[in-house]
Amino acid sequence: MIKFFRNIRQNIINPNRVSRYILYALGEIILVVIGILIALQINNWNDKRKESNKERSIKSDLNQEFTQNWFQLDTVLNAHLSTIKSLDWLIGKFPDYENANPDSLGYHLKMSASTWTFNPSQATVRSLTNTSSFDIIKDERLRKQLIQWQDLYDDFSEEEEQSVQFFTTIYVPYFQENSSAEWISPFEIMKNPEDLTGLQSKEFHNLLLLRRISMKVIIEDNPELVNIRRNIRSIIDLTE
Repeated sequence: MIKFFRNIRQNIINPNRVSRYILYALGEIILVVIGILIALQINNWNDKRKESNKERSIKSDLNQEFTQNWFQLDTVLNAHLSTIKSLDWLIGKFPDYENANPDSLGYHLKMSASTWTFNPSQATVRSLTNTSSFDIIKDERLRKQLIQWQDLYDDFSEEEEQSVQFFTTIYVPYFQENSSAEWISPFEIMKNPEDLTGLQSKEFHNLLLLRRISMKVIIEDNPELVNIRRNIRSIIDLTE
């Protein structure tokens, strides 16, 4: 091809046709420019294709991650509900524990000490945050949900943390001070009648009520829970 254009150039120059040579030179320049533009367009297309593939991969990871988080949140909420049911049982039986079924009493005491917390997987979101790569997500709705995620999780975890604090600083110490049984095995309480005295006190009844309130705050009329569930569900839907 180069030889072909060289021959044309020589044929133009030989008859001293300057004007035609100038036109030819302009033609060559135009061809070079067109070639550069085509190369840039191909390069741009390749970059967009790579970016699109990366976006699809990230969305797939997000979908898997938040699907797992959805199921984990449901598991934790069910555990909270079980704790509340056990607290209700203990409150309903108070203070007549000596006539309660020992196995049932031990079970509900154990369940009243349930301290499940929501610990979602966040590897993909954190990767996007740490590398400032949210712009790779083209869907503005999805990008907005991802940006909001951390704040929503922090708000919800604060509710759980308050319940855990009550449990570790007030609920457990009460048993340590008023029971000879190890807290890790409330079933042992039934082996010592003196332990029932601690369970029949007004103080213990108040602790049950406060523990129940701290648990119900997490799952009932909790705007943080509503928001985080909506956020997770939205991310799952937008990444399918």
